[in-house]
Order: sequence, then C-alpha cells, then structure tokens
Amino acid sequence: MDATSNAEVEPPIEDQPTTDEDRIIDRGRGPELAGTRVTVYLIMDFLRYDYSASEIARELAITTQQVRAALDYIEGHRAQVETDYKRILERVKRPSSPEVEAVLPKTTDELRRRIMERHPGKGDHDRPIG
Repeated sequence: MDATSNAEVEPPIEDQPTTDEDRIIDRGRGPELAGTRVTVYLIMDFLRYDYSASEIARELAITTQQVRAALDYIEGHRAQVETDYKRILERVKRPSSPEVEAVLPKTTDELRRRIMERHPGKGDHDRPIG
C-alpha cells in the first residue's frame, strides 16, 4: 500500500479520548492491548507491509484508537520492541524440536481427525475446510 492511495486522514491520537481499552498491558505474552490478545508484535507484522492504522484496525477487529495506542507504545519503546520482534521472527523460522515434530499431525485430515476426537459432536454442522 503506498501513501498516495490512502486518502483517509486520521486525527492525531491526542485529539481522541483515552479509554481502558487503549492501555498497553503485559500478561506475560509481551505488551498487548488491554481487553484483547493483540500484541504490539502482531501490529509490527502489519507495519512490515505498510498497512495504515485504519487497515490494521479493520483486519484485527479493533479500533483505530487502539492501533494508535499500540503505535505510540512501539514508538516510545522502539529499541526494546524491535529487539524482541527480531528475536520472535528468528524463533519462528527455526524448526521445532524432534520431540515436537514427532507428535505434530502430518496432514490436514489427521489434524481434523484429532480435533474431532477431542470434541465429539462438534463440527457435524461445519463445512469441511481444505
């Protein structure tokens, strides 16, 4: 998305009232928006692809104000957030341990079967995925 295609003008964060949902908290998963499971690292994923605040809000079903709160947090803690985000991206690229790989389902059908075994009766009305 280039800047010229984004015709939306978003008011600065200081012009908007602050609510409890705009707070950044840490419950052990890293900084996240209060009342959500949206971490600042998830917001960083969207920033890598030049999403606007309103596009991020729409994709994550949160308010633009919440996105701005996360962006303010990222800006105020830039060095730490970028260091942590880089570490997260590196960890995601590494393969799982052999012990974990051994128990992972090998196919979508195997995953579906395992889910159905854990939740009998669920999915009878669901359409198959894949």
